Amino acid sequence: MEPVPHQDRNVLYKMINPLFSPRNLTSNVAVLQVDEPFELSAHVDTICLPQYESLLDSFDWEHCVATGWGKDKFGKSGEYQVILKQVDLNLVSHSQCQAKLRTVKKLGRFFRLDKTALCAGGDAEVDTCKGDGGGPLVCPIKNSSPRRAASADAPYADDEYGEDDAQYVQAGIVGWGVGCGKEGIPGVYTDISSQLCYIDWATRCLHGDRYPEPILECDDWADRTREDLRYALNSYQYQLTQVRDGSRRWKRIDRRVKEHQAALDFLLDDWQFCANDRKTMSYLEEGYDDQPNLDGFARRQPAKADLRSGGGPGAGKAGGARGKGGKQ
Repeated sequence: MEPVPHQDRNVLYKMINPLFSPRNLTSNVAVLQVDEPFELSAHVDTICLPQYESLLDSFDWEHCVATGWGKDKFGKSGEYQVILKQVDLNLVSHSQCQAKLRTVKKLGRFFRLDKTALCAGGDAEVDTCKGDGGGPLVCPIKNSSPRRAASADAPYADDEYGEDDAQYVQAGIVGWGVGCGKEGIPGVYTDISSQLCYIDWATRCLHGDRYPEPILECDDWADRTREDLRYALNSYQYQLTQVRDGSRRWKRIDRRVKEHQAALDFLLDDWQFCANDRKTMSYLEEGYDDQPNLDGFARRQPAKADLRSGGGPGAGKAGGARGKGGKQ
């Protein structure tokens, strides 16, 4: 049992990045609106997003921390945790991570790591695990105080994330991995810096004028994304006409056509909602009885989702690695 109580909240509304691909877990991020704020305390708190102009260059790559309740080892012998655990990880560059993942037989030497991915870890038995999916990877800002390593004189010095003076930002979201804590194979996370404009746009949609500090560089994100999707969709549709119907290449291009069409449809659905029904969140938050009809947005409107947060500072290390599938 956790030493401090957790908090439960119902999710009123969720917006999923329209570029999210369940096939390869790219752009794996969603913005959730809960029915009431969490009560901030020592074990339930907020985390800053990275600054738009600084992104990965501002992180201390060698002192990042991931937390979660995932398995302590991969496979059937692994057990989910009842107390929040943490693990210290180093970031790995995109090119180096791709090269290491290409050594995995199942991925192959032509594997391409998506640009929305961030990698961390690669040491044996030191990783996040199945069940940690969706959890945070946080990194200290450069030139802020690093965490002190434990020693004989101070065996527990700064052993837990949050017990130092460093300022942390959320660098990633736990995504997927190969096996469990394999030596030389990093875990893959969603790169928050690649999702800042979507997070900004979705927050503007849900909160409107109550969103105090929008990212000015992201103001045209929806326009740019719509045009990029249309261009790619037209290109794939043309390519489809140039190959033999039913061939392996045709099937591969047809899959991309369907993926891009679905992403464009989801983006336009959300865009319409933001333009016409932005008052929805005011109704939900202020307790009006005549709430707008959201039946057309069932994909983003769960019946009664439950969000769990807190559970005490990390106590110990989370070992193992995520299994295939990512969304644990």
